[in-house]
Order: sequence, then C-alpha cells, then structure tokens
Amino acid sequence: MSETTAPAPSAERRSPLQTARDVSNAATVKGAVAVAVGLTIVVVPGVTITVAGYAIGFGLLTVGLYDIWYGLSGRTRNRRRTRPVSLIRGLTSLAAGLVGGLGFAPSANIGHHVSIFEAVHGTAPDIAGKDLANPTSLLLSGLMMLRHIGLMKHANTIENALIYTLEQGIHTGDFGEGSGKPSVGTTAFGKAIKDHLGNTPQSREPLKTEGVNDSVNVKRPERPRHNKLMRTFETLKSVYVGCDIYLDTLASPQELADRLKDICGTTPFELKMMSNRGTQVWPSGSIYTEIVDYYRVRFELRDLSRAPSLGQGPIIRLLDRIAEKFEVTDFQPLKFFDGKPGYSLAQGQ
Repeated sequence: MSETTAPAPSAERRSPLQTARDVSNAATVKGAVAVAVGLTIVVVPGVTITVAGYAIGFGLLTVGLYDIWYGLSGRTRNRRRTRPVSLIRGLTSLAAGLVGGLGFAPSANIGHHVSIFEAVHGTAPDIAGKDLANPTSLLLSGLMMLRHIGLMKHANTIENALIYTLEQGIHTGDFGEGSGKPSVGTTAFGKAIKDHLGNTPQSREPLKTEGVNDSVNVKRPERPRHNKLMRTFETLKSVYVGCDIYLDTLASPQELADRLKDICGTTPFELKMMSNRGTQVWPSGSIYTEIVDYYRVRFELRDLSRAPSLGQGPIIRLLDRIAEKFEVTDFQPLKFFDGKPGYSLAQGQ
C-alpha cells in the first residue's frame, strides 16, 4: 500500500534502488519503442491497410505514451510490486500487438514441480458465450504444454493445421478482414483446424511430424517434504534508517507535526516530512491543499552513522509511542541496502 515499500533485492545482488531505477528506465524505453512502432504502423504508407492494423497501431501509441509518463514520473504506491508487474504486462501487450493481438499470445509458467499453461489475455466476460473469442492463444498454450511433456509430434501436427487454416483466410473477428474473407466464430475456427489436421503450411517450413518424439517423457518430480526457502539476497548489507507511519487523525498539519516532534524528541529519529493524499503538507506545502484525515509521516535517523548499530528495535519503540497517541493504520520500515535507500524519496526530498 505504501509508495515507500523497499524493493526486494534481486538474485544478481543489485541494490533495491538500482532495481527500481532500472525498472523505471525500462518502462520509459519500452514506452518509446511502443510509440515508435505505433507511429510506424499508423503513419507509414503500406504498413497496414486493415482496421485491425490501425487499431493495434493506435493502441501501441496509447500504451507507449502512458509507459513513458509512468517511467518518468516515478510515482507509484508500491514500487516493489506494481512497477515490475506493470512493466511485464506492458511488454507482453507490446509483443502480442506485434504478432496480431492478445488472441495470438500464449504463455507458460514453468516451475520445478508445477507448470501452468494459459492464454495471456483475460477471461473476456463481455464476449463469453457469444462464439466470438479467438482460441489461438489458448491453443498455442496447449501446444507449449504438449511439447513440455514430450508430445512433439502431436504439437507439431496441430500447429501445422493452425497455420494452414490461417493461410486459407479462415480467422476470427479480432484478426481483421485483410484476407478478404469474412470472419468466423470460435466453433467454426476450431472445426476448421480439426478438419485441416494433416495439412502443412505453405508460407513457412512445416514442422516435422516424423522422426520426432510422440510419447510422454516427462517424469513426475518427487514431492517435496518441506517448503523450499529461496534467499532474496546473501551478501547485500541492509540497515534500518527510519519508517513511514500512516495515521488517521483530524489534526491540522502543523498541529500534528508539533505533537510528533514532541514524541520523537528523545529518540534517534526526527520528523522529516508529512504528506496527505500524496502531497507534502509539512515542512512545506500550500494552505490551499485540500486534505483528508489520513497522513503519512516519515521519520529518519538524525545521524545515519548510527544505523549499523541500531537494528529495528528503536523504530518499533517509536511506533509504540506514536500508537499511544494516534490511530496507526499502516507502518513501513525504511532501510538502506549497501548504503543506498531502498525506498522512494518523498515529495520535496
């Protein structure tokens, strides 16, 4: 919930700050790529002549501009979770757009003991039961599963039939009308693929169906006896340097700041800033800012050199003292990783 949540250190031993910055930069770069591709599709003559093509182009423009803003703004309530997930979803959508849309994008989540194969797109409840959905994404996901368990011949036979069907101009509505043939429904598209089993595509080299494995060769892994623990970091050094505390109170910014400074006066921490609805209201702020009865207050060490010897005990004791006077709704420790802040700087810092 907090915009100050520390990013989890990566397996490459990068600091959380580096990870957060890399993700922001990647979002910006990805946005720029999406804009470039979208402009190419929409503006350059001959790139596309279909309504679906123009829709994809404008869609990429929209997504790209949003990601550029997102990457440059650096504002999110939860950098550790929200930003990487947004980046992955954006890259997935971009890749899907380049190959024809989400209806053509399969996915796999492969683990040591369990693997899941599913379409990239959601459930699309607005077209459920209407015989409109493109089953290609789900079908390709199923082919990935067949190959995962060793049924290469079966997967190749079905994929050859799928490509052959598309070559014949048989398609669902989301594919556009570039083939000159009207679109068909989900059921008819699936039946066409079934009827074309054994045919091979002409636009590309057919996948081999002879001399390839046609039996299940995957072995069920041994059931684990306990949960596997994965270390998020081993050599990264982290220290506590402060905390963000979220309070429900009717006090004005100045009144709240005065009371909090009295509470932390004898502790190693000082009140650094307060925000309300994402806008700083102390030590600087505008009298015209409309506030609500919910604040984020940030405390940081007066002397950062003391961080290695303090631990989290003093932060918990500060929280306890504040909780005696105010209603605390959330609490987030602030840490340095390898000497760099593992949290986003507040407005004005």
